Amino acid sequence: MDLAESADCLSLDEVAAQLRSLTSSGWMRLRAMARLGAQGLQGWKSDDLLNEALTKLCEGTRAWRRGTHMLVTVKVLMHSIASNERKKNKTGPIDWNVVIDAVQAGASHDDSLGESFSDGLTPEHFADGRMQMEYLGRLVCGDPDARMLLMRLLYGHSGAEVAAEFEWDAKRIDAVRKRLATRLRPLKNLRTTA
Repeated sequence: MDLAESADCLSLDEVAAQLRSLTSSGWMRLRAMARLGAQGLQGWKSDDLLNEALTKLCEGTRAWRRGTHMLVTVKVLMHSIASNERKKNKTGPIDWNVVIDAVQAGASHDDSLGESFSDGLTPEHFADGRMQMEYLGRLVCGDPDARMLLMRLLYGHSGAEVAAEFEWDAKRIDAVRKRLATRLRPLKNLRTTA
């Protein structure tokens, strides 16, 4: 039995109808979520991630539960796909952090290629970065607009760009900024003076 044939899941025709009914602002949100989800994926673009998620839904290889909002369904699916790809990259045969040095390889008389690491980051740097991002995520948990604004600001976008992208008026972007500032207030206690 296919996942999409289950009684608590949408049929393939219902999935197609839901996707056809998606507004332009809905597509913009999906694309924004795909850009965030594809960050750090080697060899993937945001459109690849979004297309893979939509393909899995349309083929019925992944289920869309009744009563679950479209954006939530696609976001969770993209997160799952990205997580699986990160696991493949981590355990796969290619180490994306190694730069092959052809000059060093030519100087060597054995058959192995020379390699040098591209940065001096340690596992502790990555763990600390993950912990910081998890903490920020907990601070904005429960407020999807504040979370989206925070993520876009972290990737270098201005508040005006975010407002334009999500078609927010001045009152809404101001309200979201204020909620975000309130939620991030605990960070002030973590700052140290040097």
